[in-house]
Amino acid sequence: MNIKKIELQGGGYKGANVFFLTQTFKQNRPFLNETIEKRKNPIHGDMEKLFKDLRVHLLDIYKINNIRLSEAEQKTLILETDVHSIEFDNDSFVLKGEIEGTDSKRLPLKTYKVQESDDYEGYGEVRKIIDELKTEAVAYLDGLKVVSDREMMLRWLEARKDHNMTKEQFEAMDEQGQKEYMNKTLSAKFGAEIDTDNEEDDIIEEEESAVEFEVGEEAIEIPVKAKKEKKVKAEASNEQEGAF
Repeated sequence: MNIKKIELQGGGYKGANVFFLTQTFKQNRPFLNETIEKRKNPIHGDMEKLFKDLRVHLLDIYKINNIRLSEAEQKTLILETDVHSIEFDNDSFVLKGEIEGTDSKRLPLKTYKVQESDDYEGYGEVRKIIDELKTEAVAYLDGLKVVSDREMMLRWLEARKDHNMTKEQFEAMDEQGQKEYMNKTLSAKFGAEIDTDNEEDDIIEEEESAVEFEVGEEAIEIPVKAKKEKKVKAEASNEQEGAF
């Protein structure tokens, strides 16, 4: 797959768009078309980590991270930075993201087209990240790597998305408390619900039958829709397909 761009939605919590080139032929002449695959399920941990690794490069290219900062201040700066898009070809890349400003407002950042000839010292490292991202993107599109509700919540809390709950507080809850918090948060933020009591769901299916009426000497058959119920077990994997 000739991937050219990966764009996160909602920081990856609401999925990702993967742009790639496909080749078609018209009148025996080859043409390249840009195709977009959109997924709504959250990106998996390995893919998220690679985007996190790009944060320091976004800051370095802007020379924001080159000012005199203590080690603690540098870590805070990285935590306040997000990279949500990378576009690339064989010899260049463009990073796009944002950084937290005053009053918790987010300021957009976008690099120029960085090439090896620009002598950016982190160029080689970014190229390695790009190669790994392409592999992880294919696994993501194919559904080979998915995210559980619990992993989703831990990542959400680690990113400090809920100022009223920490990862430590969440892990200190009993199992029922964690399920209630996850259900409330996933429903409010992503419109999803998890199976908290493992009950069976009722699915109504329509079954077609017929009723025969006599009109004079002629019999008329009229189709009638009948409802048939069956029990289906709600599976935890429902969280992955379109749950977010």
